[in-house]
Amino acid sequence: FWVTQGCTAEIKYGDSHSGANAAYVSNRSDTWGSVAQDVTGVLKANGPGFYNFGAWARFENTSSRAFVIINYTDEQGNYWVTTHEGEGSSQGALISTTEYTEINGTRNISWIGELKQATIYFQTAGSTDSVYLDDFFLAPSESQIDRGSLSSAINSAKAIKGDEYTEESYGNLISLLEDAEAVMMKEDATQDEVD
Repeated sequence: FWVTQGCTAEIKYGDSHSGANAAYVSNRSDTWGSVAQDVTGVLKANGPGFYNFGAWARFENTSSRAFVIINYTDEQGNYWVTTHEGEGSSQGALISTTEYTEINGTRNISWIGELKQATIYFQTAGSTDSVYLDDFFLAPSESQIDRGSLSSAINSAKAIKGDEYTEESYGNLISLLEDAEAVMMKEDATQDEVD
């Protein structure tokens, strides 16, 4: 189920990357004006780790750079993970006006505790031009690091009450918990570090 954010959208038949139609996004009030979809279930089903995600796009009038974002919330905050690193007008793939361009990236999407919500959407590096969007995708990377056991261990440690242990042993637990959370959020963590 797709929703709009800061734009209007309609289905355009016959002008797609694949299939019969694409989303035509216009009246974009800001760079993040796009169609968006909840992907919480996909992430929960596959667990924390590296994901390949993106979309195909074609601008209507002017070529510009763009990227795809996964915005998610866990027990500790709100995060934005983009297909492309960098900032400003140089961030993202250069999107054409004559043909669809693939936007894709592989990034670590890890959370602490419960994953509360996650959304995928398109954003530009500065343009608010109308855009055709098609074939959004999100899937675990084949080079997936298994973070499931670490995630479970962190959640179990968080459930421990400090008044049930000595101050020293609970302090040690808190220190280990902070280290584990840092590894969980580390984008380039190895499987050995996670284990």
